Amino acid sequence: MAVLDIYSIEDRQTFLGQSVVNVYYYQDVGVNAITEAQLADIFEVTVIDELVSVQATNLVHDTIRVTNLTNPGPYSEYTIGTQGEKSSEPLPRFNAWGFRFVRDSLATRNGYKRIAGVTEDLQSSGVATSAALTLLNTVTGAFLATLSGDSGNLLAKPVIVGRNSNGTYDLSRVSNVVSVVYYAITTQNSRKR
Repeated sequence: MAVLDIYSIEDRQTFLGQSVVNVYYYQDVGVNAITEAQLADIFEVTVIDELVSVQATNLVHDTIRVTNLTNPGPYSEYTIGTQGEKSSEPLPRFNAWGFRFVRDSLATRNGYKRIAGVTEDLQSSGVATSAALTLLNTVTGAFLATLSGDSGNLLAKPVIVGRNSNGTYDLSRVSNVVSVVYYAITTQNSRKR
């Protein structure tokens, strides 16, 4: 672990009997190198604690898996068991909040996240309600935030990591995330290889 290392964070969830995984990337930019445990803790408090405000109660964030991509080794996994906060009826499990992570360069594509657990009370005819938009705005801020701990000595900024055609990471192609935009209720769809 060293300053400028790049990490993947897998937010591993279950929702209506289905496994859901959202992957985020962060680069250590602090004064002191961050550990996987510190990164997981700060991610949980900064991102997941906001994310659950727009997710159904029957969605559970089971674990956070942190992997150092710059200096590969075994991943570290942390059990959290954080549940969504919306008790309204969930939409079918393939419905998701859609977010675009906007890059700062052409080194990568923009990033996208589809967040499971959309509930009936936060949408009307497939469109987010004004109450939902207020919550989603807070979530976009959490996605964009630089993770910070230890009085600002531990910092990790969100990035987008390029991939090769065979699916492996290309750490020579990294873009900073300059904005995050909620764009629509969409569907869960992983890229097919």
